Amino acid sequence: MQYSVGVTHQYEKILLIISLGIVYSGWSYGQKVQIPINRQGFHDNIDKEQLNADKLDGKQDGYVKVGDDENMNLQVTSAITKMVDDMQLEIERDTSLDHRLKVKYLSGLHQTLRDYNVKRAYNRIDAEEAPAMLQAYHQMMEADIKGKAYTPLPGS
Repeated sequence: MQYSVGVTHQYEKILLIISLGIVYSGWSYGQKVQIPINRQGFHDNIDKEQLNADKLDGKQDGYVKVGDDENMNLQVTSAITKMVDDMQLEIERDTSLDHRLKVKYLSGLHQTLRDYNVKRAYNRIDAEEAPAMLQAYHQMMEADIKGKAYTPLPGS
């Protein structure tokens, strides 16, 4: 029985690596988004923070290890990679946003990632907080776009 668990664990890692490769390569986005040159630097800054988050466990491998809990590692990896990439695309694809607002939301996303990385590097935050931080930023961004105030629910 232990053999099958070890094999399952290896398959999970292989699937994770393939999934992350797809995410990083852009295959998961049904269509390409042409980013204007005057916003490319903002995307580059976000991408650098994603790589910094990946390197905080000692190696840049497309897998953000925050502890011994494999499920939590996968959740944090997905948040830092896929969730952030999806938010970048969402911002760029939103035709109701002008350049100024797109820069505002991209800058906020960059700052959220940077804050996470700095606090994680100095052990001022639980490494597992990435999904919650990014989800909260996304909810605040959506509320702001709709012109509503964002009030987080207790315990969310």
